[in-house]
Amino acid sequence: MGNVSTSVSLGGPCCQTSDCGNDGTVPAYACSPDYGGAPCPEDNCLEIRTVEYGAAIKTQDSFVMPACGIEATVIFPGVTSVHVGSYLWSANYGYLEITAFNPATQAILLRNNCNPSNILPGNNIPACVTFIVTAPPCDSLNSEVGYLTTNFIVPNIASCVTVLVTDTSFYQTGFTVQLGNSSYTVGTVINATSMEICNTGSALSPGSTVVALNPDGSYQYPIIITNSSSVFDSETFITGVTISTGNTDEETITSISYTNLSPNKTSQIFYTLSGVVQGEALNSNTSTETIELNIDEQVNGGGYVTRESERHSQYSGTNSAIDWSEQIEYSGVASVIPGQVFTLDARFEVTWIGAGGSSYVISNLQARIAGIVVVS
Repeated sequence: MGNVSTSVSLGGPCCQTSDCGNDGTVPAYACSPDYGGAPCPEDNCLEIRTVEYGAAIKTQDSFVMPACGIEATVIFPGVTSVHVGSYLWSANYGYLEITAFNPATQAILLRNNCNPSNILPGNNIPACVTFIVTAPPCDSLNSEVGYLTTNFIVPNIASCVTVLVTDTSFYQTGFTVQLGNSSYTVGTVINATSMEICNTGSALSPGSTVVALNPDGSYQYPIIITNSSSVFDSETFITGVTISTGNTDEETITSISYTNLSPNKTSQIFYTLSGVVQGEALNSNTSTETIELNIDEQVNGGGYVTRESERHSQYSGTNSAIDWSEQIEYSGVASVIPGQVFTLDARFEVTWIGAGGSSYVISNLQARIAGIVVVS
């Protein structure tokens, strides 16, 4: 119906619809004929808004599933609009992303992102196949995590299982990850698509099966990192060694090696080098004896650098054995870029400086590297 213009005059004041009782210039009752007024005229227009929703659409012709990342033009009769960026899904053929639409020809440009439930490129998709219009599948949503790709059985507590994922480059040994309502610790990262996850007691019941795919064939479990740090601890011991004025030095070395497997994130390594020596001083002969401690660091094989050096002396008024223990430590931080291998060696040296005939019997000489790796 078109617009109809009416003009009504009953001898009294008239007001437009926007005026009736709204702006206060003409009270609403003044518009009534009972008060000598004129009713607000109607324009007799009705706005009708049509919204079309399509949950399922059918192909007109057969087409071949394109190669990964390649598009195909497919006609869907009767479709008047679609949202570019949404997906079409078929239980038999998988997901196709809508990248363009021509309403004049009802042709939709579809891209094969090779989602896991898709048929292989080159296979035929027949005419009159029904596709469901849907949101992007979860394996297309987040490129910063990996997704579980195959089923696995939850291992016993304190045991690990190898799982297959879309991409392991985000994970490192020691990371805590969430998978559904369960929590695991990453064990060994085996290769680009497989790694170990370990049950620390926060997973489903051992023996339960975790199903990787939804009924529609999409990934349903992103493996989310909840703690992107891992702890390392390396130490060496020497026992039962005697150093004296003629043979003054003893040392021990411990090492770590770390590889940043992330494709785009830098790791920060916070570490402490420490040395501890325990033993007895013998035959001090009422003199002052000295123990000298050095903690040395070597990064990526570049040669040792002394980080801390201390001397501790004491006077002995007897020739009897004296218990004597000392320790030293140094803390540092290193950045490791993606793909880089980082090695760290700690060397702990002890030197005995005493009177002739005196000695120091080492019961324990320990060098240690302890720290944490944080992925930023």
